[in-house]
Amino acid sequence: MSTELFSNIYNGPFKRYLLLSRNIGQDVLHHSELADLAFHAEMRYIEFSENFRKPDTESVILNPILDQIGKTMRYVGEDPSMSDHVSLVAQSIKALLWIHQEDPVSYLEEVLLEAKTYTDCLLVFFKNKEPHTEWVEAWLETLNDLNNFVRRRYPKGLTWKGDVEAPDSLCDISDLRRVFDQNALYDEISKGETIHQVLKRANALSGEDVDENKLETELKSTKLNEVFAQEGKKWRIEHKKGTHKHLTIDEADTDNVVYIYDCSNITVVVEKKINVIKLDNCDKVCVIFRSLISGLDMVCCKNIKLHAFGTLPSVNAENCSDVNVHLTKKALDAQVVTSQCSKISLSYPLEDGYYKTFDVPTRLMTTINPDYNLNTNPINDA
Repeated sequence: MSTELFSNIYNGPFKRYLLLSRNIGQDVLHHSELADLAFHAEMRYIEFSENFRKPDTESVILNPILDQIGKTMRYVGEDPSMSDHVSLVAQSIKALLWIHQEDPVSYLEEVLLEAKTYTDCLLVFFKNKEPHTEWVEAWLETLNDLNNFVRRRYPKGLTWKGDVEAPDSLCDISDLRRVFDQNALYDEISKGETIHQVLKRANALSGEDVDENKLETELKSTKLNEVFAQEGKKWRIEHKKGTHKHLTIDEADTDNVVYIYDCSNITVVVEKKINVIKLDNCDKVCVIFRSLISGLDMVCCKNIKLHAFGTLPSVNAENCSDVNVHLTKKALDAQVVTSQCSKISLSYPLEDGYYKTFDVPTRLMTTINPDYNLNTNPINDA
C-alpha cells in the first residue's frame, strides 16, 4: 500500500533527518518539529485517499497540510549560522504539495533542483563537519525517495481508491504525532557513539533497481561533446547537461579562469581563489566559489545561482534572467553591472547577520538635464 511505502520514507531518511536535527539543536531542531507535523499530515492524507472516495471539496482536508507547510516555510530562526539549514528545509518542504499537482513528477524535479542549490552550498561550507553533512544528505535522500515514490505510485497525480465517503477533515493536527511514536527512538539517543548506532539502524532501507545497460547507453550518448579539462590557465566546462551534476575544481591557481559554456543542470564548485569565472549560454547552473580576483561575467544565461564565500569584486551580466548572487560580508563591496537583464537579485547579510534578498532594479527613468546631457536613475518597485 502507498501508506506503507510513504512510512518507509518517514522511518528511513526522514527520521534520520529528525535525529540529526535533534543533535544539531536550536533552530534546526525547532524547524524539524514543524516539518515533522507536515509529514504526518501528508501521511494521513494519503491514508484517506486509499480508503475513501474523492470528496467534492478537497480544500478542507488539504488545510492541515497547507497550514503546516506554511508554518515550516515561514519559520525564522535566531542563529544566523544556521540560516542555510533553515532555508533548505523551508524552500523544499513544498515538495509535499505534489498531492495537489496535475504533473507531480515535473513539480518534484523543480523542487529538487532548487534544493540542490542549498545542499551543495552546505556540503561545501560544512565539508567534513559532522553531523551537518549527514544532516544534508538525510534531507536530500528524503526528497529523492519522495520523488521515487511519486514516480512509482502516482506519476499522473494522486488517485482516490475507496468507495466510502470521506470525513469532513483530517484528524486534529495536534494528534498527528500519534501516527508514529518517535519518542521511543529519541529515548535511545544520549551522546557520542549511541547516536551513530541509532542512525545506522535507521539507515537500513531498500534501494531502487537500476537498469545498468540503459544508464550506460544514456551516458555514452551525452558524453560525445562534453568537456571538463584544464588547458594552461583556463578550465573549460562545456556541454555538460546534468550527466555529472557536481563538478569540483580543487587544484586551481590565482591566475586561472573558469569558462562554463552551454551547460545545464549542473553545480560547479571552485575550492581555491582564482581570477575570473565566465558563464556563457547556461541554464540552471549553480556556481559555488571561494574568492575571485577580478570578478564574474555572464552572457545569455538564465536560472543561475552564484554563491561567493569570499571576495567578489564585480559581476557583469548581459542578456541574463533569473540570477541570484549570494554574498557574504567579505563581498559587500561587489559592483554589479547588468545589461538587458531581468530578475537579478542579491542576497547578503544585514547588520544583525540575517540574510535578505534584494532585486536589482530593471526599470529606469531618464530625463534631460539643462546642459542637454541625460540623467538616468533606477525606479524601485513598491
